[in-house]
Amino acid sequence: MAKGLAVVGLVLLLVQGVSITIDALARWVLSTPVHGLEDANGLLIAVTLSCFLPLLMARRGNITIGFIGRAMGQKAHLWLDAFGQTLTTAFFAVLVWHYGLYALDLGTQHTVIVELPKRPAALMATGLLGVTLLVQGMSNLCALMQAVYSKREGM
Repeated sequence: MAKGLAVVGLVLLLVQGVSITIDALARWVLSTPVHGLEDANGLLIAVTLSCFLPLLMARRGNITIGFIGRAMGQKAHLWLDAFGQTLTTAFFAVLVWHYGLYALDLGTQHTVIVELPKRPAALMATGLLGVTLLVQGMSNLCALMQAVYSKREGM
């Protein structure tokens, strides 16, 4: 599922890139922009980026400082990793909560130029962040299980 969402994100990113290129060419050649492109791109970017996060969390692609844990031994390394995963899970829980509140607060707001509704894109991004939270929760559980059931004390 995470890979599928990343492919959707890639397609959205490519569509945005092509549309921005067309807009730039239209401004250069025809001296006129693509009407409403800023509105659409503003709504799509949160959805696009949120599509990549589940795969990032599934692969544990977040930045870690492993040299401290490795210097303290394998068991400490595993526990520090579990702690970091727990903090990341807590961060995504707060992010989903607040982005969801933001999406609900949008009400019937629309974009400025072509009056696209803002709420659907924000709700979609919130849902994708919710999927990310679930994936991160599973990653966190795996890290905790590794730390608890690790037999090795030092490296």
